[in-house]
Amino acid sequence: MRSLYQKSGARVAVIALLCGMLGAGGCQSMPYDLSLPVLELPRLPIRLNLARAEAPEAPEPLPDHERFLEFALVQYQANQFAVAEFYLKRSLILERDNPRALQLLPWAYFFQKRYHKALLAFEKAHAAFPDDPRPVIGLGWCYFSLQEYHHALEKFEQALQRDPESEQARKGIGFVHWMLDHPGQAERWLRKVYSWHQWDRLQADWKRWQPQSPRQPVEVAPLDWKQQSLFTPIVEQPRYPSILFTHPDWKPQPAVDNAWRLYNKEFYEDALKAFRALPEPVNQTLDAQNGLAWSLLKTGHLLEAQDIFRTLKASHSGYPGVIHGIAALNTAFEQKSRFARHYLDLGKHRIAETHIQELKEAYPQWSVPYSMLGWVHLKRGEEQRALEWFNTAMQYNPGSDDAMAGLRQFDHLELAKVFQGDQALNAGDYKRASYLYYEYIRKHASAEALPPLLARAYSGMGFSQYHKRRYDLALFNFRKLSGVPYMEFERNKGLGLTYYALGRYDKAVDHLIVADALRPDQPDLIQKLDWAVLRSWDAETARDYLAAKTRQNPLRPTPYLGLGWVYYKTGRPNLGIEYFLKSIDLDPDIIQTVEFRDMLQAERFGWQVYNELGWKYYHRDEAGKALQLFSLALQRRPRSSEAMKGLGYAYLKLEQYDRAAAMLKQAIKRNPNTHPVRITVAGHEPGTRVDIWTSTRTQLARALYAQGRFRDALRWFLAEYERNPGWTEVHDGLGWTYLKLERLAESRQAFLRSLDLQPVNPHSHEGLKSVKTQMARRKM
Repeated sequence: MRSLYQKSGARVAVIALLCGMLGAGGCQSMPYDLSLPVLELPRLPIRLNLARAEAPEAPEPLPDHERFLEFALVQYQANQFAVAEFYLKRSLILERDNPRALQLLPWAYFFQKRYHKALLAFEKAHAAFPDDPRPVIGLGWCYFSLQEYHHALEKFEQALQRDPESEQARKGIGFVHWMLDHPGQAERWLRKVYSWHQWDRLQADWKRWQPQSPRQPVEVAPLDWKQQSLFTPIVEQPRYPSILFTHPDWKPQPAVDNAWRLYNKEFYEDALKAFRALPEPVNQTLDAQNGLAWSLLKTGHLLEAQDIFRTLKASHSGYPGVIHGIAALNTAFEQKSRFARHYLDLGKHRIAETHIQELKEAYPQWSVPYSMLGWVHLKRGEEQRALEWFNTAMQYNPGSDDAMAGLRQFDHLELAKVFQGDQALNAGDYKRASYLYYEYIRKHASAEALPPLLARAYSGMGFSQYHKRRYDLALFNFRKLSGVPYMEFERNKGLGLTYYALGRYDKAVDHLIVADALRPDQPDLIQKLDWAVLRSWDAETARDYLAAKTRQNPLRPTPYLGLGWVYYKTGRPNLGIEYFLKSIDLDPDIIQTVEFRDMLQAERFGWQVYNELGWKYYHRDEAGKALQLFSLALQRRPRSSEAMKGLGYAYLKLEQYDRAAAMLKQAIKRNPNTHPVRITVAGHEPGTRVDIWTSTRTQLARALYAQGRFRDALRWFLAEYERNPGWTEVHDGLGWTYLKLERLAESRQAFLRSLDLQPVNPHSHEGLKSVKTQMARRKM
């Protein structure tokens, strides 16, 4: 078959569109055979491209290993450590000695609290860079997290030998001494890192943490950089040097350190001068820009600080210095306007207006003074003047809540119907929305030009009719937006979704692909776009387009789904299933789409996918959904041991122990060697997650244990011990079972072995405590 469905597309259109509108970087590496005939170019509404007679030559795309690394860095800086880990591994597969990836991967493990993996990764980085103290410091923090304080102290001292000025090594040594209850030594080392007022704050925080209490251990590594921890104590804000230290491109800069020293002493004007005087390219680093923004904030240059924080947020969205800076900036703006708001609320409009005018002159690009002036004139009954001020505020900040709230006060004016229509549309009341938009359009449709509110009304009317499935009327309203540049996205999105609903997939692609280029990755648009591509373009063109999308945005699930469908329909079903499962891994809820369900129903590999989906929901602690999916898999494939095993796991999580035991026994009978399953539980340290390997035998033993059948449970735990003697789950289960059978010495030994394998396993800590209590009672 030449096409996936009925209609053919055009390879030239895809490549021209991607290169022209989406950036040609992803197209350079497309698999494309020049010997294939070029098909007729379809009509695409891309008027802008026609004017590009001499487009600049596209830059050379990065090699795959560098592209994966850059994407990993973005995810790491956004606190998405699991995603960063995945792409760092992909980069290292292609270039195993990449220094930046080797340095960053262990920190990605560390911030996920996977300390054993981090240890191995830091050892590898240390072997690759023996003179670099950073991997050694990372080893020290891992040992610290595992409560092996003497090993941690040894590593921090080794790092200090490599770099005698390392503040991170000194900090580590100080905290180790604190945990070992050596307060004098701890103070001596930590005073070399922190100023006197930081030291006072740290002492107060330490007393609140109660580090010596086994019931309330200190959190070492934060799962989120905004949280306080030993690694990122609050006294380090707003610089957070410990986080900067983990970045592979970090280098100490004495000039930046000096500027921050002035800032920490609260010499903000001097700090601002020092940051402004930094030479290039030092002044463009995250550390320098963050310091400059905070200095501007502290000296009252709020708009300049706002611009810098917004720029930093785009590239370092998870960095706490930026997050706290934006919050402090909003607080500062609120403080600036509090007097004006106070007098406005009291009805003293003349005094309020005086304060507002001062704000407007001081911050001419801030939207709040303009919206407040609108409120002043609205309270005076000067509605036309108020409307002008609200519109001015909207120009500076289109999402201004104050201005929008003011505009909605014009109930007796026709423009209120547009805002009321927007509210009804967002609330899903499409009938009322249509009526309100129609009332406004009816009185203003004769205008020669299309003013903003009228264009907005046509757009809202179109989407209302689309949701009411009156597609002809929706098309009529969306076409009214032709020639309105600022409504180009709404027009193309509306037309694309409407044509998709009508089954005219070729026309849907023409518009949706432009909408996606104008505002990429809109959730309610991209799935329709990718499905429309599959339903209207030939297999090879669709494959090229979808492959380019996976390179452009590796976290978008529908292109992987589409590629799986392409490969499955073109004779490569195994590869298709792999892509298919990749899309599920990115978005397990994708199965709930109508297109997805229809595809699974028609294909013979559906039972495998139901099993995979079941495990995805199981690991998300949604055992009810997992149960439904495993049941569907078993219906499609009654002999599937994987479905039986999944049902057993789901029943056990739902505490239906009889059914769990029955299903797990069936799974073992059908296949004695089913694959093990790694589950995640909360660890002993707050925020820690512990990975534990389990099997059908250990889960069956757990079900029997819950039923009070301890001897049967012991038999299955011992059966698994013969196969996997190094599993913490086996020893933990044996410990609890021996405890119930009052074999205390064996129970204690099993729990100790479990903790030796996994020191932060909370179940084994609790079990060992119970054994010791029982032993003490016997002696009494």
